[in-house]
Amino acid sequence: MRSIEQSQDFEHYYAQSNLPIVLDFYTDTCNPCKSLMPILDKLSREYESDVVFLKTKANENVVLAKELGVVSVPTLIFVNKDKEIERSRGLVTEHSLRQKIEELLKYE
Repeated sequence: MRSIEQSQDFEHYYAQSNLPIVLDFYTDTCNPCKSLMPILDKLSREYESDVVFLKTKANENVVLAKELGVVSVPTLIFVNKDKEIERSRGLVTEHSLRQKIEELLKYE
């Protein structure tokens, strides 16, 4: 899972990647974020050749959070083919997240 610190970092991946993107907005003090991180780390290893997993601290990357309308953490944004496919707020289970990723991969 790659960390991004500026909106330009995300724009780089967004413009250059031919793969779908899962972008995680979190903060270090958010307990649901802490619970979600090991799940995202595991799935990022499983899907490393199919999906780009990015994470950014919402409280430090305020410009990007504002641009993308993030108002709470954790927020996951699923992007494929230059389009936001889905958005998830709050803690999600591994099973639910895996289903969302599989749907993301099917999107054309």
